[in-house]
Amino acid sequence: MLIAEGSIVDDADGVRKEEARVIVGLLYAAHEQKWEIRDRRDGDHWRACKWGDMAILMPARTGIEHYEQALAAAGIPYRHEGSRDFFQRDEVRDLIWVLSAADDPTDRIALVGALRSGAFAISDEELVIHAAETGALSYRSPTTGSRESVNAAMTELRDLHKLRRGVSLAELVRRVVERTRLVEPALTRLDGEQGAANLLAIVDEARLFAAAGGGGLRPFIRHLPDSMEAEAIEIEATVAEETDDVVRIMTTHGAKGLEYPIVALANLGSQRHSPREPVPREQDSFLHFRVGADTAGRHGHFSTPGYDDVWDDEKAHIEAERLRLLYVAATRTREHLMIPCVVGKLAAKELLDRKSTRLNSSHLGI
Repeated sequence: MLIAEGSIVDDADGVRKEEARVIVGLLYAAHEQKWEIRDRRDGDHWRACKWGDMAILMPARTGIEHYEQALAAAGIPYRHEGSRDFFQRDEVRDLIWVLSAADDPTDRIALVGALRSGAFAISDEELVIHAAETGALSYRSPTTGSRESVNAAMTELRDLHKLRRGVSLAELVRRVVERTRLVEPALTRLDGEQGAANLLAIVDEARLFAAAGGGGLRPFIRHLPDSMEAEAIEIEATVAEETDDVVRIMTTHGAKGLEYPIVALANLGSQRHSPREPVPREQDSFLHFRVGADTAGRHGHFSTPGYDDVWDDEKAHIEAERLRLLYVAATRTREHLMIPCVVGKLAAKELLDRKSTRLNSSHLGI
């Protein structure tokens, strides 16, 4: 086990940036120094590690962009495995904005989102000028403004709106991707191949949705985020296979049952705030909850009888689950475990404090 010290920084965002820098430095050093690992196919054979032998595990995806940016800046190939933030990606949001605007000409929010997206790249200033000149912000309006870029975008959306009734759902989504050239700006980003694959994944999803009798464009637009929220589908277009030489980034939950020769634990240094949540007690057919001010006795505060005691018990269970997930993360490694120790000015009072580190290490047998 390798514990790397980092600097003390101001806030949680700063902690993650510094932690990402430390982790990427460790992974880069392991690759350059050719750390030896046991070959998976032949346990008696040792070889130099590759990027594909490494994984970054974190309890949650909060701030994951810092780790992705640090890897990309270092030129390290990576893949975000089992992404649950698929619909937060720029290229995916851009496509959904365009589809929504093409489907419903009265949805002004979707229209503005589509016009400002990478599909048309219309600035706020151009939108204001166009609206002032035409008296409306609608692609159904026959009036044109002085901004040719806005006029062209409105014409394109109007054509797509008409097209939706004449072609299949999958063909419509494919044509939207093709005509708006969303793939090109996606490819210019640091993880361009993944971005382009994500757009094509939505085309494939449209084909499957239509084949299953899901309906047309509007129910498809509703289906995508709803199905993701319900965890019915796991959409992150696969551009890397198991044998591809890329560093994997994943949550601890997603890493269950997997092993990697080199594992770096991330997102452990920032303190977590546990808001007081409702606590159900099924055996008593009772829901404990608290509303109002955080400090007991202040005006507007109310809690069910015995809530504080029940919440203390619940917090203990939450903490036990976090330690269990830490155990799961630490035992995903076969040879080398990296734990960056980067904390904020208030210090880490949870997983990375000295007392917890000693306790966790003894429990892990490290």
